[in-house]
Amino acid sequence: MTSTIPHNHWQPKLGQIGTYVTDLEDIRQGIKTLIMTPKGSVAGDPEKGCNHGYFRDKNILPASKEVAADIRLALERDCPRIDVEDITVEFLPESTVHFEIKYGIAGWIGSELQTLSFSEGFGGVNV
Repeated sequence: MTSTIPHNHWQPKLGQIGTYVTDLEDIRQGIKTLIMTPKGSVAGDPEKGCNHGYFRDKNILPASKEVAADIRLALERDCPRIDVEDITVEFLPESTVHFEIKYGIAGWIGSELQTLSFSEGFGGVNV
């Protein structure tokens, strides 16, 4: 038996077999997935992803700005459905990085800003 998904934009929900995300949750999951993808790890698209892991042992303030700039470039390249407003990157103790991305939905004039905030450590994502 086959089933159809009545949405143009969707993807499997991470960590839950047999379910999917659509609409704003699809965009949020796509942003997080892109940020967590190490640049150079996607076969056929070596520019996809971000290099934030490279900056963990660098001077915190310049590294935060460089990581934010790298994320902005990745989102502009691979997430055309959003308009990035602001990106904050904070290096926390115990090898954890906190990300906050404020964005609007491209083409939605007057739409309110969305915020995606999560932390990532060596052990995985902590939402």
